[in-house]
Formats: sequence, structure tokens, C-alpha cells
Amino acid sequence: MFVSNTGLFVLITGCCIISTVHTQITEETPPAFTEETRPCGGVLNEARGYLQTPGFPDKFQVPIKCKWIIDASLQPFNSTIVVYLTQLFVTTGLKFTESLFYDPELSYSLGQKFGEKLLHSVTEKNCRSTSWLKTDAKFLIVDFELDQLEGNHLRSLDGLLDVYGFNITYEARSDSSDPVREPTCSVVDCSYEGHCYAADNFTEFYCDCFPGFEGNDCSQGPLCNLENNMCMNNSTCRHLGATTTYCSCPSGYKGSRCDVLTSMKQILPDCKISNTESCTPQCSYKLNQAPCSCPQGFTKAPTDRMRYQNTIKLGSSSGGRGDLPKIHPNRTFTAQFERQV
Repeated sequence: MFVSNTGLFVLITGCCIISTVHTQITEETPPAFTEETRPCGGVLNEARGYLQTPGFPDKFQVPIKCKWIIDASLQPFNSTIVVYLTQLFVTTGLKFTESLFYDPELSYSLGQKFGEKLLHSVTEKNCRSTSWLKTDAKFLIVDFELDQLEGNHLRSLDGLLDVYGFNITYEARSDSSDPVREPTCSVVDCSYEGHCYAADNFTEFYCDCFPGFEGNDCSQGPLCNLENNMCMNNSTCRHLGATTTYCSCPSGYKGSRCDVLTSMKQILPDCKISNTESCTPQCSYKLNQAPCSCPQGFTKAPTDRMRYQNTIKLGSSSGGRGDLPKIHPNRTFTAQFERQV
């Protein structure tokens, strides 16, 4: 036997040469999870907590399939599970199922369950109108499954163009007289111009507004200032996103600008509304003013005259400009009509 310079042991026996090579085997370290590939799901048995997609609010890898079990069996007997959809950006793939029983020892995945009932399934129609869920069952199963990111998220200029997934909170409440905390908030409650957050102790919720917006619901922004405010009759201008506004009308008014009177008692307290007599308000104006310009309010219409409401609809003429008088060859049909009226 001899030892070579390479560390190879060679054993010579008769006519045969047997060699033995010693190698060092190292165990490979598995790759670390990144934020977007971190596993999601699990059993949640604390009285309060949160559920979120990997790397929220950034993108996550798809397809994705997650399952959470909210377990309230260790909480007081009369506890209610409440889920607050504070930052829900997905419009599909999220499902909530209440269950009477759950046993992790009999599980093929996260436990076998029975007595199941679908509580809520997120869709494009209800993702804007539902801000919380409640169940008296001891277990709430939350399933999330999504094949692609595109087309499955809420989008709004300018702050909600690059947010993904969800970050929602839950708690097991034992106060039967007040099972849901109020007020709560959501993406819509924050006018699409702020993020809804829960306080550290989960006892209150608030909107954190994007730059340029303010108010409890982030509805006050640049299009609702004094120069751009289109709302009338002491109504309140509110943002719904960066480019859309609406008017919140006071009692007695309606319409997109709160310019339509619905209750004459708001303007004419001397009008008597009964089966036999009534009165109609009309716009007060002078000869040098435009008709129906009512910045100063209304006056009582005369009762000795007949009033009619007329509607005129304009449509395109097949003859075009050829039907217009020859003396006005450059005048459009609309301009000619307005002049005649």
C-alpha cells in the first residue's frame, strides 16, 4: 500500500488494485424565503391579530393558495369572531367559512372540520360595500387562492395603483351588547385617498390620508376647495378618488349639485301642503338676470297663472348644414336654434 500525493489510498493485493477515495459531503442550505415567496396561512388562536398576503402591500408570487384558521375555542364561551376588512385590495379569490369544529390531529392540511357554512366570498360587487364580517362560530376558515395579479385588484388614481393583496384584522369579542367596533374603516371609507389602519390595541380604526387630502375620511382635497367647489345650498363637497367628487346634500335638497329642492318647507314655511291647497316655489329674477338663477333663494309662485313643464330634445339632422338658412352658412344648427329660442 502506498499514499499518493493527491491523498488517494491505494491497496495492492495480488493482481488486483483496490482504491478508496475519501470525499467530503456537505449539506446544502435551503434558499431563504423572500417577502414575496414567504408561506402564508396557519392557525391563529390569539384574541386579536391580522392576516396578510406575503410582502404586503407589494406583489406576491402567483399562483398562490393560503389557508388561515381563526380559532376562538380558547376565548370566553360567548365570544364572537369579527374580521375588519381594513386594507382589502383584491376583488376575488378570498373566502370566509364558519365552522363548528376543527381538529388539527385529524388534518390532511390544516385540520378536519364539519358544520361548515360559507359566510362571505369577496367579489367585484361586494368588495367596496363590505367593511366587516361577524360569526358566532368558534372557528373561521379563511381561504385565499389567486392565479394572476392583473385584473384582480382595486385601482384608483393616484395612491392605489401599485398595492396588492390584503392586510385585514380580526378579534374575538365577548361583549355581546357591542359585537362590532364602531366606527370602522375600509378603502372606500377612506375615499380611495388613504389607508385604513387599526390602532395597536385594535380598539379603534382611522384613515391615514395621502398627501393633498385630509379629513376623517380623506374626502377633502384639491377639487373641493373654494375655487372648484360646485356644491350648492350649504352642501358638502367630497372626494371619491383623486379625480371624482360628489355633493353631500343637506335635508331638503337632492341632485348632483344639491340644487333640486325636495321639501318646500325648507324655503317657504308659509306654504301649506294639504289635499286642497299647495304652493309652488319659483326662481326670483329681474329682467337683466338669467332665468332660474337662484342664488338668493326662491319666491312663492303666483296662484292665478297656469304653469307647464316642457322638455326639448335635440337630435342630429340628416341634412346637416344644407338645411340652415343661406344667409348664415357658417352657423351650426345648435347656434341657430339657441338664437331662435
